Amino acid sequence: MKILITCLPSHTSLVSESNNVTHNKGATLSLYLLSAVLRRHGHDVRVVDPLYYFENKFFLNYISAFKAIKEMLAGGYDAVAVSTHSFSWSVAKTFVDLVKKADDRIPVILGGIHATYYDRYLLSTTKADYIVRGEGEEAFPQLLAALSHPDKLRAVNGLSYRDKDGNVVRTPDSIRLTSEELSAYPLPDYHLMPKEAYNLIPVETSRGCKLNCLFCSVPFRKGWTPVGKEKVIACVEKINEMYKEGDVGTTVMFTDENFSEDTERAIDIFTSLYKLNYDLKYLMFARIADFLTPGFLRRVPADIIGGINFGVDAGYDECLKTVRKGITVAQVYQCAEMIYKQGMSDKSLFYFLIGYPWEDVKDVERAVHFLGDISLRYNIYCEVTWHLLYPSDLWLAREKYGVTDMDESVFDNPSWEIDMGVFYRSRPRLSAAECEYIESLLDGYRTKGGRINITRRYASYAKDQ
Repeated sequence: MKILITCLPSHTSLVSESNNVTHNKGATLSLYLLSAVLRRHGHDVRVVDPLYYFENKFFLNYISAFKAIKEMLAGGYDAVAVSTHSFSWSVAKTFVDLVKKADDRIPVILGGIHATYYDRYLLSTTKADYIVRGEGEEAFPQLLAALSHPDKLRAVNGLSYRDKDGNVVRTPDSIRLTSEELSAYPLPDYHLMPKEAYNLIPVETSRGCKLNCLFCSVPFRKGWTPVGKEKVIACVEKINEMYKEGDVGTTVMFTDENFSEDTERAIDIFTSLYKLNYDLKYLMFARIADFLTPGFLRRVPADIIGGINFGVDAGYDECLKTVRKGITVAQVYQCAEMIYKQGMSDKSLFYFLIGYPWEDVKDVERAVHFLGDISLRYNIYCEVTWHLLYPSDLWLAREKYGVTDMDESVFDNPSWEIDMGVFYRSRPRLSAAECEYIESLLDGYRTKGGRINITRRYASYAKDQ
């Protein structure tokens, strides 16, 4: 079968890009993972990278977008698949509508986090035909095989679709893939990535997270599945082969939710990468508690580390407990001090979320003073973001925390992530004046020398421009 796979950028990033604001430079790994899997099954696959839409900017004009999509589909496809997330959903929804307008006979398949959470809503409000929930390596090829045999659709686990009467059918959730299965799949189709465009080239060394953070949208929580080291090394060798001539992509980004989950495994992988002596750096996402493992940080080869990103996500113990982070303020301080003494401050980034639905200005003030102290005392970069409600356990429990007037339709709004109405409905205990005060407090720490980057409310961002 001839399959087109794509992932759309967010409306906000498209608009920003049209105003010469640089967008994220990390490639979307899922497209190239599924492309390789489908090719192994004998399918003819075309990947349309998100950069295509930035370069053409046609989603800023409906008529030109329709014309471009008709041209995109001119080669004739047996199915179109779209990977979704909440930030890009409004653009993906338009894409689905335009594909169906161009040729209603083409089956449209949705996947990704947003579609997994909101499958019933998406099938009820769009012309999408199928949704693959969760991991797609097994379900997607099975669905393609069943397209010509509708009676076999119910045998595909993790599938949502409409029956002939228009009722939404949900098959049982798929069983999570094992380490052996993840290791046996082919390497991602790295050769199809736009070579000059990305400076972060993704490699998956594990899937999932043993924690279950309240705000997290990762669908594979409360479980962690490693990929075999041999495959990880093979991916890096392939990337080095592609970029050894000094092109843009010189940093390998481990996409794992927590690369450091198994500290001995992490050291084993880093030791093998160090011996390769490639002109590459490695970026990982790690957990505070893992770095407190005796001797672990000293064994990390600093020379090849491009960055270590830590999700702290809250700034006081009560909030850390509420969001189920499994760490304490004392542990964050301990980790920061170890990083500082090891000379790794320049390579470390602490992520903080502020403005959870239950927080008032005093709560957020405590968090700001904590992160400001961390940055000033240990010279560590801190990335501060106002919490956004999107698919998570917190989304499901939002009414408990006073968010009573928001449902799945909010993500149909192209500008939901910068919509001030959505912003304040998501944090009912904070006023506009209090949010402005919090941002001024953060600016105060920046003035003192704190290495703090703030993702501001859109209203204040626009004012700064």
